[in-house]
Amino acid sequence: MALTQISTGGIKDDAVTDAKLPANSVGNSEMKDDAVGVAELSATGTASSSTFLRGDNSWVTPTDTNTQRAFANDANNRVVTGDGSGGLNGEANLTFNGTKLTLSGVSSADPIVEFINTSASANEGEVLKLRASGRGGGVDDIDVFKITNDSDSRTFGVSNAGTINTTGNIVIASGKGIDFSANSHATGMTSEVLDSYEEGTFTPTIKSSASTTGQTDGTGSYTKIGNVVHAKICFANKSLTNIPNGDFCEIAGLPFNAVHDTHSDEMAISGPMVEMGIAQRNGGILERQIIQIISVHIICKIILLGRLGM
Repeated sequence: MALTQISTGGIKDDAVTDAKLPANSVGNSEMKDDAVGVAELSATGTASSSTFLRGDNSWVTPTDTNTQRAFANDANNRVVTGDGSGGLNGEANLTFNGTKLTLSGVSSADPIVEFINTSASANEGEVLKLRASGRGGGVDDIDVFKITNDSDSRTFGVSNAGTINTTGNIVIASGKGIDFSANSHATGMTSEVLDSYEEGTFTPTIKSSASTTGQTDGTGSYTKIGNVVHAKICFANKSLTNIPNGDFCEIAGLPFNAVHDTHSDEMAISGPMVEMGIAQRNGGILERQIIQIISVHIICKIILLGRLGM
């Protein structure tokens, strides 16, 4: 017997239920486009351009007003930051091209980059670490940290071998210096810090130890390294006829005084000394008893050995 086609009008309401349909018997291919529209949905609420169908089968209005964030100053390679008001900003002075991060600051007294370790524990965590990898596991003198001037010429650099290169001076705080403690030292070592260097000029005076009668000035220069001072003095063709005979003749005005103790009783003297022998008595004064001096031409080098009284 031939099958008779039944139209939808010949099917009673609810005649076809889920129980009468095999699983997956009605798929997308069995449904015409737009066969099921909003009107066929039994969701509660009102469908509109400002509502969405939620999982509990209800049309609701979104409550999140920040679903779409504003994005300002977009450009290639700019790093994006939040603006504090729910928006995003492309930073013109902070860019990353995949291999190089560039930060350019503006004229300001504040630092362009600041790293802060907020740990409350002592000796915990490195604030900044620079690692030069990919160099065959070795070390070299190519800078891993470099400061340049306005023309991009290096003014300060540190290599991964620990070499420091600078075009300026290294300023060390008072009482500090260069520490040589990594080197071997003698048993009686008391310090391995070179904490002082100085050079300059001074005015030495040759005179009687008892008065200023007949005294005369010369010229002098000195170099101080640590607690040792090398001083050079010159009295060229100076007349001493007015210094009383029998007094001690002394050279005063040395730049530093040696502390008078068992370890610093002597000053070493070298160089030609004409018509006058000189010995050290104490402090920064050289003296010798006068027997008969008519004139003096002294050019000598004095080394203050031992601890200095400064």
